Amino acid sequence: MTARPLNVFVSYAQESPEHAERVRRLVEQLRAQGFRCSYDQDPAWREEGWLEWMKHEIEKSHVVLMVCSSQYAKVEGGAGQPVRGRGSRFEYTLLRDEVFSAGMRNKRIVPILLGGVSEEVIPAEFRDYTYFRPDSEAGFGRLVEHLRLPRCGALGPGRPSASRWQSRSRAPRRAVAVGAALLGVFLLIVMIQRWPADTARIEPPTHETEVQTPATAPPNFPGASQPIEERPKPHVEDRKPRPAPLHAEFRLGDGQARTFLGGRVTISVVYHQLGSRTYGTLYLNVHGQEPRKEPLAHAGPLLFELNGNQYSLTVLEDNEATRSASLELNELR
Repeated sequence: MTARPLNVFVSYAQESPEHAERVRRLVEQLRAQGFRCSYDQDPAWREEGWLEWMKHEIEKSHVVLMVCSSQYAKVEGGAGQPVRGRGSRFEYTLLRDEVFSAGMRNKRIVPILLGGVSEEVIPAEFRDYTYFRPDSEAGFGRLVEHLRLPRCGALGPGRPSASRWQSRSRAPRRAVAVGAALLGVFLLIVMIQRWPADTARIEPPTHETEVQTPATAPPNFPGASQPIEERPKPHVEDRKPRPAPLHAEFRLGDGQARTFLGGRVTISVVYHQLGSRTYGTLYLNVHGQEPRKEPLAHAGPLLFELNGNQYSLTVLEDNEATRSASLELNELR
């Protein structure tokens, strides 16, 4: 069965006609390879508005190509001049929030460099991930090969139906389950066969058994001669003292994160700029639990539990001017 085409959204900044032309050529090359690409140069009427259109296209895409440049995710203008870059800034904010909410796990956002620009233009949050330069034939071939890997698009809500590699990955799991079931049946048969032999060795008690009086019986026991001496209680000093509860006060800037409790708890802060408004978001990732995020301005104490212990995360200060926040983490007892 033929797999459906991969949905690819291209995010970039319209900083110059030359840059827009490079993006257009890249989209045409990908479409020639069978990918279903979407970007803002396609002629269409967006009745829902540009912001909703960008949000919808990112949500339905299996892969997002982030074309990084010197003006990507930057807003310029003001004071009577036209404002430029708001679209790419909005797209970058959505993509950054997605990575932070997933605990810095990136499965579908691919940084792209066009026109020989330096890798320094890649946003700091995405510099640890693999990037591609598809200007050359070899670079474009590596990008196509990467996009066709089975792991691409794992976060996309409109991911394709189960392909051949997915069905094959279930085969080892089925084999392990069948083997475990057969082993359980074998052990059960062995226990049933040995049960009569074990019970045959049990001899019923005789009625002539005499009750033996303990050498040191309680005072009320018939035939007791001496009371039992009390055993000495263990000294409290011998017990190991319990470690002090966790208490940490720290400060995080925009895009910074800290880990606690052996890396099982990650706390990060991200500030967003939409127009003239600045607001911050607090992200809490606890191992084995759903990620949580709250606005810094309205975040009350966040309570969570880990390994039977309860903890509280409190926002002490939210400074939008410096784009930083003071936080406090306490273990509750």
